[in-house]
Amino acid sequence: MLSSLFRARKKHLLGLDISHSSVRLLEMSYCKNQFRIESYGSASISPEGISGHGKPNPELISEAIKQIIDQICPVTRRTATAVASTSVIHHTFHLPLNLNPNELEARVSVEAEQLISHPADDIVTDFYQIPLITSLNPASSPEEPVQAIHMTACRRQTIQELQSALEAGGLEPEIIDIEHFALERILHRIIPGHWHDKKRLIAILDLSNQQSTLNMIEQGKVIYNRAHPVRHDQRTSPGGFCLQATLQAGQALQLFFSGHSRCPVFCILIAGDRATAPGLSQAIEKQLNIPCRILNPLKQIQTSPHICHKDLLCQAPSLHIAAGLALRCEFL
Repeated sequence: MLSSLFRARKKHLLGLDISHSSVRLLEMSYCKNQFRIESYGSASISPEGISGHGKPNPELISEAIKQIIDQICPVTRRTATAVASTSVIHHTFHLPLNLNPNELEARVSVEAEQLISHPADDIVTDFYQIPLITSLNPASSPEEPVQAIHMTACRRQTIQELQSALEAGGLEPEIIDIEHFALERILHRIIPGHWHDKKRLIAILDLSNQQSTLNMIEQGKVIYNRAHPVRHDQRTSPGGFCLQATLQAGQALQLFFSGHSRCPVFCILIAGDRATAPGLSQAIEKQLNIPCRILNPLKQIQTSPHICHKDLLCQAPSLHIAAGLALRCEFL
């Protein structure tokens, strides 16, 4: 009896990733500084389930969620999910360092009203203080030290429809995150520290049947995100698919460099449903002359004994966002 009082409580959270072609759910637990994958599953959705702006169709998505819940029977219904990065406005600005919490929130609200054309009631905003040494801040001075604030804003309707989809599917929305924050969170766990050198870029190429998304990472942060609609025919030969994907990767990188610095790409990591296509990473590496690997976002996370490791390894490249969301179980 007494031993149960001192037993560490295991925290469970579901990470839900909604893409243009499928819904993925990953259950993670956290106990004694250890994460563990308890269950996972996915279900396809029709292209009509997501609009061109990443807007969810609650009915179609909730049906996919119900399928996964019936399949994996998770312990919890508490869920972290994310809005698409393209649905969010980001803005970084500076405010005096000596503001109290109420003053800080009021100043952020004023900044949001000036930046966004929609009525204030139609927008949900959030912000955080960027860790920054004041003396190194170019906007700071001894007379008036300042702090850097990063603000995000999203349409309230986008969040409400996402919450409706989860609730109709039997889940409890606990956290609404942003996709690229989830990506940064999982990359922070699996990418070696020296890869975050300021002079190196890491490209994350997310491939699915509906679209190809390029994320560029610099010092652990997403500095570029762009999706390109594609139509990969399932009947295309492996060689034909590799050729198409390689050309798309080259075009996506060329578009990025047309408006950004020529800092070299250190490595390309392939994610998504089609990441494990035979010969794909080798074809991209040979054509672009950049080291290319298949992303495994789960390689440093323990797994429940009842999970088939071989099956999980096949699915891992498409679970990066779901895993990044589920990692927030640490803070429940």
